Amino acid sequence: MSEIKQLSFPADSSLLSVGNLYGKNAYECGQIDEWLEYALAFLSGSEFETASNYVDMYLEKRTLLVGDCLSIADIAIWSALVGIGQTWESLRKYNLLRWFNSICVEYSDSLNEITAKYVQSKRGLGKSSSRPCFEVDLPDAEIGKVRLRFAPEPSGYLHIGHSKAALLNQYFAQRYQGQLIVRFDDTNPAKESNEFVDNLLKDIETLGIKYEAVTYTSDFFPGLMEMAETDLPGQGLC
Repeated sequence: MSEIKQLSFPADSSLLSVGNLYGKNAYECGQIDEWLEYALAFLSGSEFETASNYVDMYLEKRTLLVGDCLSIADIAIWSALVGIGQTWESLRKYNLLRWFNSICVEYSDSLNEITAKYVQSKRGLGKSSSRPCFEVDLPDAEIGKVRLRFAPEPSGYLHIGHSKAALLNQYFAQRYQGQLIVRFDDTNPAKESNEFVDNLLKDIETLGIKYEAVTYTSDFFPGLMEMAETDLPGQGLC
C-alpha cells in the first residue's frame, strides 16, 4: 500500500473515478497538492516526529485531511505510516491514531479498489500482450569504469527512498562491473549522529548491498577550502 503515495495526478486519471480522491473543487485540489508534498516528511527520520505532531494537531477537530471525503491526501499520509510500521503508535498521537484507524475500518473497500486500479494502470493490463522489459542502461557507460555513490545524510534511519537508491546503484555497479561507494553527506552536524551512521550501514548490509568503501563529505572540506581560497580567485571566478 505504500506505493499509493507515489501517485501523480492527473496522470493517473483512471483512479479519479474512485470517489472524490482529488477534491471537489480547485481549493480542495490545492490543499491536496500541499499534503502530497508534505507526506515526504514522514520518510525522513529527522522530520518524522515534527510531521506527526503537526498532523495530530491538524486532525484535532477534523475527520479527514481535506473536506468531508476520503482523498489522495489521506491515502498518502496513511500509506507513509503503514510503511513505517506500528512503532509510530507509541508516540501517543491520539488524533492521528483515531484518523489512521478510521481509514482502515471505514474505507477498506476504497483502499482495495484504489490499489487494484493503481497496480493495473502501472502494469498496463489488457493494453499489450508483449512481455515488458525492465532493463535500464547508463548511456555511454563502459564496463569496469563505472563508479557510483550512495550518499545518505546520517540524520535518520534507512527508509524506502534510501533502499531504492542503494539497490539501484548496486544494480548498475554489478551490471557494469564497477564500484559502489557509501558516502555519508555529513554537512548538517546539528541533526546527525554516529548512531544513524552505524544503523544505515547495518541496514544496507542486511539488504545484501556490497560496497567498496565508506567516505564522508567532510573528508573533502580541506580540499574544497583550498580551492575556494586559491584556485578560484586565481582563475578570476570569485
